[in-house]
Amino acid sequence: MALTAPLLASYRTRLAPLFLAAAAMSATLSVTGAIGTIVAGEMIGTRWAALPNMTAVVGTGLGSLALSRVMSAWGWRGGLTLGYGAAALGGALAVASVTADSALGLVVGMLVLGLGNAAAQLSRYVAADLAPSGRSGLAIGALVWAGTIGGVGGPLLLGPLVRASSALDWAPAVGPYLFGLGCVVFAVAATVMSPARATTPTTSAAPRPTGRSVLRRPDARSPLAVMMTGQVVMVLVMTATPLHMHLHGDSLAAVGTTISAHILGMFGLAPLTGRWVDRSGPRPVMRAGLVFLAASAVLSAAADDLVRTAALFGLGYGWNLCFVGGSSALVLTSRHADRNGVEGDVDAAIWGAAALASIASTMLLAGVGMTGLGLLGGALALSAAAVLSGELWLIGRRGRA
Repeated sequence: MALTAPLLASYRTRLAPLFLAAAAMSATLSVTGAIGTIVAGEMIGTRWAALPNMTAVVGTGLGSLALSRVMSAWGWRGGLTLGYGAAALGGALAVASVTADSALGLVVGMLVLGLGNAAAQLSRYVAADLAPSGRSGLAIGALVWAGTIGGVGGPLLLGPLVRASSALDWAPAVGPYLFGLGCVVFAVAATVMSPARATTPTTSAAPRPTGRSVLRRPDARSPLAVMMTGQVVMVLVMTATPLHMHLHGDSLAAVGTTISAHILGMFGLAPLTGRWVDRSGPRPVMRAGLVFLAASAVLSAAADDLVRTAALFGLGYGWNLCFVGGSSALVLTSRHADRNGVEGDVDAAIWGAAALASIASTMLLAGVGMTGLGLLGGALALSAAAVLSGELWLIGRRGRA
């Protein structure tokens, strides 16, 4: 399809609200996630300090299942609005819980806040649907890149927000959570005011494939395996790295630099990844992502600060290649199936795996050390790469037959 100036302008107008809402949700999670562990540690002790953030991940998985079904019935704008609206309620509950020193309320609030992250994640598929022909990879990359704004910019506001809370005689965490609530409300407004019309489900007398039957197909199963592997390897290594560095005497500044490099790798190059997908197809991108993951996971245990920082950047970029490439492959292979159901099931599986990996990460660090953890991550990534190559070989043989 030739991209005329009016067509391109129309697409950008429709994409802008999705981009702004996803960026706002990313800022919410980066700020509340950073302060949430500290707050929970003060309330319920260090051992359970990760509980609020873990429940947010669980909320994202549950939200992916629920909102994808809502989008099938009400259209994409109805599903996204519901997800962001529920997240606003969760943010308000979190603010009230921090003020009242209620750990249970904070956990529930973060669980509901995860629904907004599910909406932000599902919006990448909406962007692909709205994109002109041959530009779905770039559209997904643009939505993933929105995470750069919140992921990098949000934590920089943490200090000023805490100081503002103290100046107003509030609990220090109130400011960050109020900021997060404001971002979610902005996401709701951006979605509601979108100029794009909400789609309605189509009806047909012919039976349509179910999500389960699509996931049995190698061309749909591969994206799921690649994205899940990318998420598990990334979370295993990323979660353990700050603690590993702290235990070996690294400063908080060094930890911050390493994590910033990782976040930049995750999101910063997403538009370039999208262009690569549109030009070469998603499968070379997925293979490259798994190789990046394997090499970076092994190098993440390096004692040299520069090598470790480069490895965490590579780990983020490997995840980016797997995520954008896998999402694009899923869009292309399930175009005539129950798209919303398949996408919701895949995202739920990815975030469920992330929750388990986050719990296992520090346990494995204590048991086998950072070197063992890195080798495990590398082995998982290489195994997935071998399976992907084998499935591609089988598909090629069937095509020649």
